[in-house]
Amino acid sequence: RIYEAEKGGTEYEFIQFKLDADASSAMERIIDEAQFEEDETVDLNESRSQLTLVDKEDGDVTIYALDSNTIVKGSSHSLGSEAMKQQMIDWGFIYGENVTEQDLEKNN
Repeated sequence: RIYEAEKGGTEYEFIQFKLDADASSAMERIIDEAQFEEDETVDLNESRSQLTLVDKEDGDVTIYALDSNTIVKGSSHSLGSEAMKQQMIDWGFIYGENVTEQDLEKNN
């Protein structure tokens, strides 16, 4: 299932899989594709659960965060990137906190 939300000028997508393994596999595909992006700076954490892409031309930021069976994607202009990251922390998608389906529905 895919949930979408917009908050503070930032667009979010929550891609929820039935199995954690399916979400992990999808995140690996996203990471693999990002490695070929020449016009973006790619930052990947050690556990391969958080990927940040920064457009080299306009500074727009996209963050992908994997948590259990869900990948959240946030997209923001460069000026809103810190607010986007904080919102993802508040929702529990960054720093490994578990997010429930009720959290997703409540924040949509």
